[in-house]
Amino acid sequence: MSLTNPKLVSDCMTLCPHGIDPGESLAVARKRMAEHRIRHLPVRTGGKVVGIITERDLFVLATFDVDFNKGHVGPAMSPDPYTVPPTAELAIVAAQMAERRIGSALVVDAAGHLLGIFTDTDALKALARLAGGNP
Repeated sequence: MSLTNPKLVSDCMTLCPHGIDPGESLAVARKRMAEHRIRHLPVRTGGKVVGIITERDLFVLATFDVDFNKGHVGPAMSPDPYTVPPTAELAIVAAQMAERRIGSALVVDAAGHLLGIFTDTDALKALARLAGGNP
């Protein structure tokens, strides 16, 4: 791993991200995000990525008076998240995230198992390293 000159998404991703099952309640999702101070929660079934739910998704649902204790993650998640292999080039992933206007890329192996998450915060840390800072 190159801390001063990251080139791959694996150089900057957050390992072992918290996840959630699609059958869990929206209340559990909101609580997990708050407890871990995260904005993106990968949705997994049997270890494989099946979607993502974000803090923004929960905010929008709250404006519709959705009962978070009765609602489930599955119907609320985005079922086709942006996924990349750990060997993906950092510049390409960051450019795709910017073009798609999304805040994260899920890093998965060839079988679709979650390895990590690369967020906009990780991208900014990488930029700071490239610019000579030390976040």
